[in-house]
Amino acid sequence: MRRRSPNRAAAPAAAAASALEAAYRATIYRVTPADGVSFDLRVGRRSAPLDALLGATGQTTWCWLTAVNPDSRRLGARANATRLAALDRGLAALTLAVVAGVALDPAGRWPPEPSRLVLGLDAEGGRGLALRFGQRAFLTGELGGPAHLEWTHDPRPTPKRPKSRATAGE
Repeated sequence: MRRRSPNRAAAPAAAAASALEAAYRATIYRVTPADGVSFDLRVGRRSAPLDALLGATGQTTWCWLTAVNPDSRRLGARANATRLAALDRGLAALTLAVVAGVALDPAGRWPPEPSRLVLGLDAEGGRGLALRFGQRAFLTGELGGPAHLEWTHDPRPTPKRPKSRATAGE
């Protein structure tokens, strides 16, 4: 009798998690400040324009958040607009500097996602908001450092444990 590997079922889920992470890492996070001079953030890279913006506002931390397409599942325009408005209300209550932005799939397979760059919000605060709005991940960073991709939960599937074969009397 051939034995099945307990992790065999997890292989497609692991591949999906890997593809999702690759998509987040490839995304262009475009910041569109009110002065009209946009700039891009990329995971793992520093941004001189972002550092200048942080310096101008006296902040040292930042987060990139959205409320649209929770759990990386597409929603309709009306539902996404409602969710983004709720995020904007929540951010207004924090009285932090917020700059509009949009997350762009360079391959064009995923629709642009309106997002917010929040200056002065640390990773812990960003995680709370990302979780509140059902997001799998968000970006965070500090003055002078690269953009970090942070997961709200581990995207990899939990390996299945083999069932116990204990018998009575053991």
